[in-house]
Amino acid sequence: MECVKDSGYGIACSLPCIDEIKSLYVAINRNKQVYSVAARASLRNAIWIFLLAAVFITFGLWTKGDSTFSAYLIGTGVLFVLGSAFALLNSRKMARLSKMDTADPVSKVPI
Repeated sequence: MECVKDSGYGIACSLPCIDEIKSLYVAINRNKQVYSVAARASLRNAIWIFLLAAVFITFGLWTKGDSTFSAYLIGTGVLFVLGSAFALLNSRKMARLSKMDTADPVSKVPI
């Protein structure tokens, strides 16, 4: 009787464990695609936040009668610009991570 079985992706103690190893392998490969999807979503968020910042700053410059409200709108617009820059930097970081070569010997074995 054999105690250890090779699943092609790792070793396991029984048939149910082999199925679990294969399902983990599939989940890991599927999760490798998340960075590219998240990068695109974060880029879209950066664009929308920047447009919102432009609207706040524009209305802040347009309402010159009430200087307190104008300062509030411009300040909020500046905060949105900072948020947009942060989202853009995160998007670029995720795009870089999605292009990294994460090849390992396990990824070359077909399911």
